Amino acid sequence: MVSTIGGERVWTWRAVHHEGEVMDMVVLKRRDTRAALRLLRRLLHNQRVEPERTVTDGLKSYASAMRKGGHENCHRPGHLQ
Repeated sequence: MVSTIGGERVWTWRAVHHEGEVMDMVVLKRRDTRAALRLLRRLLHNQRVEPERTVTDGLKSYASAMRKGGHENCHRPGHLQ
């Protein structure tokens, strides 16, 4: 989601639990692999166990970040069914 803070365009990255609760949120100026990797590392650091699957939207930077982070086998692009 794009927002404007102090006249600058920023992107709000949110991680939402399968029940709809917001787990974490990061506000960054970029919408690229580096930003996605930062969010994913932050989320995985706060979890006690490795997730079975991670569902993201179709943004290509998520797939790239999952590959760089070594979690590509649990990545499922698309919507939760």
